[in-house]
Amino acid sequence: MSSTGIILIVVGCIVAVGLGVGIAFLVVYSGKRAQSKDEKPTDSAAYSEGQPQSKGNKPIKIKYGFFQKLHDSFTLSKGEAGEKHISYILHCVVQTYGGIVLDDYYFQGRRRSVQIDHIFINQNGVFVIETKNYAGYIYGTETQREWTQVLANGGVKNKLYNPVMQNAGHIYELRRILGYHVPIMGVVVFVKADIKHVQAGNIITPHYLPNYLLGFNQGLAITQDQIQHVYGKLLEFRIQDINIREKHVQEVQEMLVGVESNMVCPRCGGRLVLRRGAHGEFYGCSNYPRCTFTKNKKAS
Repeated sequence: MSSTGIILIVVGCIVAVGLGVGIAFLVVYSGKRAQSKDEKPTDSAAYSEGQPQSKGNKPIKIKYGFFQKLHDSFTLSKGEAGEKHISYILHCVVQTYGGIVLDDYYFQGRRRSVQIDHIFINQNGVFVIETKNYAGYIYGTETQREWTQVLANGGVKNKLYNPVMQNAGHIYELRRILGYHVPIMGVVVFVKADIKHVQAGNIITPHYLPNYLLGFNQGLAITQDQIQHVYGKLLEFRIQDINIREKHVQEVQEMLVGVESNMVCPRCGGRLVLRRGAHGEFYGCSNYPRCTFTKNKKAS
């Protein structure tokens, strides 16, 4: 090999190494920059003091930077990265329009601990937000127990538990703390997936989340005093113990096994019992009438 060829190979290697170092630097720098510039407490109650600093009803445009996403993909799990993305959006909404955010909220339910990705509170009520960081296309309806994720042009299909039912279970348990006088709404956010084939309400993407939270109005607005009361109740029942949080993961795994065997109510964790109605036999929750979950016997 000639000396010119050797020189070209060496130069190429130097350039490749330089590019690799540059990309790594940008990833690390973007993470540190976002942390120092946009760092917020886990609960943004501090931003909610006084009246919301509303700038009108103009749509909010919140960008989650490319390099921040790249940094998260290297340092966080897929689920954690999705939750961080949504948390960033919620805190930006709070800074501009007021409200309160609780991230990664654990509390004790009737039968087991419960984990909610995000709780957002403003004058429109309490929003229970479930975050899903799936890719590909999502298919499902509000009443189907399982939805389908389609990848690789249909070559790969995965099942996921209906997130609407999952979130309904969270709301059912949260009522024990907040009662029925406070409006509680459930919303599921798919961070990356294409959801145009989903036939269910309150399923959105991050782009529409700010306007959804600010524009939601069922005529049940709550006052600032009620917002603070709700926040205090949620803090009172919040679980911080890491051991209980780890136990929650185990309980969820056990519940999923029960759901797959068709013996556990996916909404509240009660037993599914065979009942007879006007249209034939069906499975109903043993906690009825507190829980009204039902399932067609043919689906078992």
